[in-house]
Amino acid sequence: MPLTTWFEPLAPAARAHGGILVRATAAAATLLASQREIVPLHADLHHENILDFGERGWLAIDPKRVIGERTFEYTILFCDPDLGLPHLTIARRPEIFAQRLRTVSQAAGLETRRLLL
Repeated sequence: MPLTTWFEPLAPAARAHGGILVRATAAAATLLASQREIVPLHADLHHENILDFGERGWLAIDPKRVIGERTFEYTILFCDPDLGLPHLTIARRPEIFAQRLRTVSQAAGLETRRLLL
């Protein structure tokens, strides 16, 4: 599925609910219109979908079979819980978010602003 199809439900949700979804829709439209490095994506690559299969090694499970800009694959990393605060379902501490952003941008060679959008 192309990322453009993946994001189709966003605009109707923004019209119905407003708020941050309006800004998200605008950012998605900008990014989708200027995609770079289009590749197959897992689209759900988080810590619970990477498992140790012993001799086979670490494997990603439950792919969503999406195709689009490589940067999108990294965005889920910013939703993982903070270490030491497992009761929080998303990273909420600004210093942890900033560190993740620096690490991911540098390690993957991604433009920081694009990754944030």
